[in-house]
Amino acid sequence: MATVRKKPILAWHWLPEDQKLTNGDGRLVKTGSRFSATGPLDLCNSGMHASVRAIDATAHAPGPIICRVKLTGERIKGEDKLCARTREVIWMADATGALWDHALWCAERALPIWYKSNPDDRRPRQAIEAKRLHLAGKISADQLSVAWSAAESAAWSAAESAARSAARSAARSAQEADLVARLMALAPETKQKAGT
Repeated sequence: MATVRKKPILAWHWLPEDQKLTNGDGRLVKTGSRFSATGPLDLCNSGMHASVRAIDATAHAPGPIICRVKLTGERIKGEDKLCARTREVIWMADATGALWDHALWCAERALPIWYKSNPDDRRPRQAIEAKRLHLAGKISADQLSVAWSAAESAAWSAAESAARSAARSAARSAQEADLVARLMALAPETKQKAGT
């Protein structure tokens, strides 16, 4: 892959809960942090990585902390991510709630596929509703566990249906749009506009 120098590009990068760089680096990341790679760039091995599409970035997420980043300098383009010389954090947030909301949205979109083959099996819907209640603090983790255990095999089948559906470009585009909207709602300027 050729290394090229281009204009800065906005992308997405995930961090673990401790907000530290992975792969043995361990530096703490904060809004405004700027990290640069030394030596030759090597996709997946050496450089500052991020994905242009949020949905692609989730495949590489070590945790729930989302960073909106700017990549500058030379970079290498891979299938679902970029490797750049420099990555600057524009803003960051804990996206746990947004990720759960997105996952439940995706699961709900897969239900019609499930119901075509299993019209009377409501276990996936019950599992989705139980998780929403748990996220709202209306049922305990134990109650959620009981609901998920009852629906486990059906929920996995529904998830597999969602994954097959996600392979279609229209579904993938809808998933990207939903996830980006949820993540952008976490941006500091969005929260200020909403009066928070």
